[in-house]
Amino acid sequence: LSFAQQSNHDSLNTLLKNAKHDTTRAATLIALTEELAAFNPDMVIPLCQQAIAIVDKNSEKANKQEKLSYLLTKATALNNIGYIYYQQGDIPVALEYFHKGLSIQEEIMDKHGIANSLSNIGSIYKNQGNIPKALEYYHKAISIQEEIMDNRGIAYSLSNIGGIYDNIGDIPKALEYHHKALYIREEI
Repeated sequence: LSFAQQSNHDSLNTLLKNAKHDTTRAATLIALTEELAAFNPDMVIPLCQQAIAIVDKNSEKANKQEKLSYLLTKATALNNIGYIYYQQGDIPVALEYFHKGLSIQEEIMDKHGIANSLSNIGSIYKNQGNIPKALEYYHKAISIQEEIMDNRGIAYSLSNIGGIYDNIGDIPKALEYHHKALYIREEI
């Protein structure tokens, strides 16, 4: 760990220990998982499961704002678990978790989360060689990213589509999508 990472990790642990409300505990657990994913991925799933347990225990009796916070946390936890399974090569389980997260994001109308989940699912299909499914999910992600004006997300999705066309040898289409992505990145 770098000094900055250790400092952030320590701060999150302190916040977790001193949290007065379960919404804070659950959200802090998720922040910890995102901090740990790069250098200690084995900790991600147990921490996400702790966050999900907190959410499941509290969300039914929560007020509207707390319930939204809990569901956002749960969707993120499910996607983080999916990411770890994806990294470990367990694609069916990764897809299951990404779809569970997506379902919650759709329920609460979390457009940014929906777009990210669609992109994650598209990446799985791309890596499996299921080009039609990958393109379908990336295009769905772009539609939402355009709706919420997420230019970074749009550029990312366009680059992914360009990569697909490059891999299948459709160089003109690959260049078209890469140029669109480049244009957006230059604008940003």
